[in-house]
Amino acid sequence: MEKRILKSRLNGFLFLIHYMQNSNKNKKLVFNKSNTGIEIKNEQEIIYMWKKFFSSIGIGSVKVDTILHDKKAALGEMIKGDVLICGGQTDEPIQKINLLLYLQYEEVRKDSDFSWHDKHIDELTIVVNRHIKAGEKDRIPFTMKIPADGPKTGEKHKWFLQTTVLINQSVDPTDEDELMIV
Repeated sequence: MEKRILKSRLNGFLFLIHYMQNSNKNKKLVFNKSNTGIEIKNEQEIIYMWKKFFSSIGIGSVKVDTILHDKKAALGEMIKGDVLICGGQTDEPIQKINLLLYLQYEEVRKDSDFSWHDKHIDELTIVVNRHIKAGEKDRIPFTMKIPADGPKTGEKHKWFLQTTVLINQSVDPTDEDELMIV
């Protein structure tokens, strides 16, 4: 069996590409990377490693969808909903979920080239600290209060709820929903 010690992840993936293109399917592969302890012995482990790599850059990773029970609310009311998390191709560690309520408003300013601006209104953090398995679906309920003093939705004011799932060493999946504040 051939053993290789690779100095970087990039070299490791280049090696895997070369191996997959030029190897005999019946041959076993073993290479060690001393600083991470990675040891690959067969094609299934190579495929798993590729899936982990692609998940870390957002391809085939966790998906998030925020489902609001009612997209219409009055100032001072509570909004309720569920954060639906769908596992990707591999198990991934979810730290927490951030829900950000913000107001987008139109205002012409001399110091800005943009006429629409965002104002952070409220934020809710849900600590999860667990792994979501590949293909698993999890539903996490939440409630958040709309402030009593604010503008209603109109031509110059729009309300949004942005959901971000925080995953270590990975692209954080996000979802955004518009609210109608009456």
